[in-house]
Amino acid sequence: MSNSNAQPDTLSTLNLSANAQKYFDKEVKSFTFCRGEIIVHKGEEVSGVYIVQTGALRIYTLDPKGIEKSIDNVYAGEICLFSVDCIMKHLTYPAWLKIDSSEAKVKYIPASAFRQVYVDEPSLRDFIFEAMSRRIYSMMSVIEETLTYDVGSRINHFLLRECPVTRVIELSHQDVADRVGTSREVVSKHLKSLEKLGHINLSRLKIIVNSSEELAKLLPRYAV
Repeated sequence: MSNSNAQPDTLSTLNLSANAQKYFDKEVKSFTFCRGEIIVHKGEEVSGVYIVQTGALRIYTLDPKGIEKSIDNVYAGEICLFSVDCIMKHLTYPAWLKIDSSEAKVKYIPASAFRQVYVDEPSLRDFIFEAMSRRIYSMMSVIEETLTYDVGSRINHFLLRECPVTRVIELSHQDVADRVGTSREVVSKHLKSLEKLGHINLSRLKIIVNSSEELAKLLPRYAV
């Protein structure tokens, strides 16, 4: 995924005071996870804040049929705002948080340390406010897409959104189904129809987009 590459460490770009940075350096822990590992389960108490160093996380819930419905993604250089909300308001996590890349390196800030620095450092408060504003806009787009597009259009839109400059999307049909919120069978059928039209080529764990321009023409006019 194009968004999963290593990004500048969020903590180093916040212009924290020397004391706050030293405190964070002492308290922060780093972990490495593999694809599919669940970091937090729905309803679980969260004891800290997660910042992605490399890779990507996905926040999702389950519908009555057990199909995953994506809520949001957290990419390299970003902070998991749900974890921030949980520790500040003493809430349990409202969804599942899972690794969505082959590997992810994640920094973990204990709740007590984050709360203390949040109170003392205006730059951290400003960062969280700006991040929440951007995330609200992003999540509104996801909600609109889910409510207004049919499943085929959602898959097409997902392919366009995830397509890197190489035009090779390294995801399985199940991965696409999890992201879009449908079944693998539905995704496979739709992808094969796109392949017959010549818009994509399929190979093991890869989707090659031949023409993003032609794929975009299949979207409803208001979706472009």
